[in-house]
Amino acid sequence: MAWGSGDWLTRILAVSDIHGSRSGSLAVRDFINKYSPDLLIVCGDITHFGPASWARDFFNSIHIPVMAVNGNCDTNDVIALLGKDTDRNLMNRHRQFQKLEIVGLQHPLDDSFEFPEKIDILVSHVPPKGCNDFIRAGHIGDMWLNQVIEERKPRLLISGHVHESRGICTLGRTICLNPGPAKEGFGAIIDIGEDVTPKLVETTAKL
Repeated sequence: MAWGSGDWLTRILAVSDIHGSRSGSLAVRDFINKYSPDLLIVCGDITHFGPASWARDFFNSIHIPVMAVNGNCDTNDVIALLGKDTDRNLMNRHRQFQKLEIVGLQHPLDDSFEFPEKIDILVSHVPPKGCNDFIRAGHIGDMWLNQVIEERKPRLLISGHVHESRGICTLGRTICLNPGPAKEGFGAIIDIGEDVTPKLVETTAKL
């Protein structure tokens, strides 16, 4: 999206935890039709323990650029499928989209990953400790991500995994976003240019 003289804006649809569900895939298509995003980012748990064929068919049904990381419910065949897809694979990779520098982390997290100098958006399946990670037993986020955020200062972190902790919070200067489980009709729209403006959305389509 081009806005004004010299200004720029990219619109991103962020979803997580589709879990191979028809409701999740319908929600994604509804969000695309309603909000016209430039890019879809999927934060893992594309499937519910496979099969890879479901992930392949889902990705092939999306007609905008897609970047995705795996989650704990994505089996090795799903990871292999995504790993072969150079256009969509964001697992332990650094990608550029328009003016944005996007980094994705593979699940489980690998603390030997070498980060680039600049990160606009960091994508992880699991959240950091203390932000979008609360369940009845307490906070279950990953402390290493807190260290990454403190050191690398991404403008935005997108994660999923914790279905109960949908929301937007901040760690330092970083906005942290959990769009909620797509299988329940949840997602998020992020308008990002000079500023980062995330908004939680819910489908109105019949799932």
